[in-house]
Formats: sequence, C-alpha cells, structure tokens
Amino acid sequence: MTVRSRRPGMPWRWGLLALCCSLLAEGPATGSEAPRDGAVPPIQVITLERDCSTCANSSRLSLHRNGTALLTHTGKARLGGVDRHSRAALARADFDALAALLEQQGFFALAESYDDPETRDGAWVNWQVERGAEVRQVFCRSGREPAALLRLEAAVQALQARLNFNPEP
Repeated sequence: MTVRSRRPGMPWRWGLLALCCSLLAEGPATGSEAPRDGAVPPIQVITLERDCSTCANSSRLSLHRNGTALLTHTGKARLGGVDRHSRAALARADFDALAALLEQQGFFALAESYDDPETRDGAWVNWQVERGAEVRQVFCRSGREPAALLRLEAAVQALQARLNFNPEP
C-alpha cells in the first residue's frame, strides 16, 4: 500500500493565489476610476427605493456601473407581502445613459428632501447615487417631487422593465 503524503497548508495557497489574481484582474476594490485632470469621478451606483404605508412590499433597485442590477422586494407581513431578491445583467451603455441623465437633470444640485413635514403616510421615493467618495441622497414624497426627479424615475422604470431579473434563492 502506497501512502501519499500531503504537505500541510498547500490547498489554501492555491486559493490565495486565485484570489489575488482575481483582484488584480478586477482592479481597485472600489471599482471606481480615478478622475483625470480634476474631472468629476463617474457615478458608480444608482439606487432607487420605493415604499408606501399601504403597500404590501417595498422595493429597492440598485444599478451598478460594473453591470449588475439588484432588485429587492421587502414584504410587510401585516399586509401579506413576502421578501424576494433578484439579479439582472445591466449593459454598461444603459448605465452610462442613466448616469448622464442624472447629471443633465442636476441631481447633485437638488435639495436633500422634498417632503411635507405634516404628512407621514403615502408613497415615497429615496434616491441614493454614489460618485467617487460622494454619496448623495434625495428623498421625496409623492406629489412633492420636482420635474427632474419625475423624468429620472420614468427613465429608471423604463430601464427596469427591459432588464431580465432572475430570482435568487
């Protein structure tokens, strides 16, 4: 009988080598590109969260420049909603077009909130856009949003309808 001896610790070294190679291939962990000549860094993530007090589910759509779209529906048990997670591939051209529209509509110059302080129910939308180290959020309650946000939301809804989301376990 032949006994093959293994050198302890060798399998993890191959795993470490594979991890390092994949990190080098992907580039920086942030996934952002360095701005050139004082230019504004590109938008990396666009997130749109929607909810209302009488909805069975809230939704969170997160679009990533790296080509990933994540959609989460969070159920409200009292209204019979269930949690669902799904993922889709996002074309870079679609992301870039939406990012350009955000810039054109002056997203980064909008107020942080469009809300009536006396209203605490009804539908609302929260935008979050990540650009370099900057994270900009804009909250708005239905009926209070400026025209720029309505145009942006329509563009996101049209893009979302074209994406082929696959449920995750």
